[in-house]
Amino acid sequence: MGRVIKGFWFVTLMLVFGILMYVFASLPETVYYSATSSLDRDTFFYIALAIIVFANFPLYTISRKFKNEEALSQALYGWIYTLATILNGFLFIVLQYINLFNSSEKVNYTYYLYFLYICLAFLIACIIALPVIFVKNIKK
Repeated sequence: MGRVIKGFWFVTLMLVFGILMYVFASLPETVYYSATSSLDRDTFFYIALAIIVFANFPLYTISRKFKNEEALSQALYGWIYTLATILNGFLFIVLQYINLFNSSEKVNYTYYLYFLYICLAFLIACIIALPVIFVKNIKK
């Protein structure tokens, strides 16, 4: 089970890095991330790269401590990689949204925001699942 979850995390991490490269290649020199706020294209790239690294590296290093065969350790191992996968999915959607926001095409952004809300719902569900994991495994 742990290898499958870790595999999903790795795939989503590679997808986020891939979409970051794609978005960087297609962005104009001035990147707007809201109607009035903007950044330089290179600055946006390095900030996005730092966010991806800081969202994944700590979770990966923490998960290394939960590799033993205890039930709670296995549950936390799976939870950490699930959280990292959801965070990568959220970052993927945000990068795509910024790419659409900066494109010259007319796009209805309100429909795209539903994907952000779905990712946030998954993130909240994952955070709520952590106390459930503790309660379930402490009773054993």
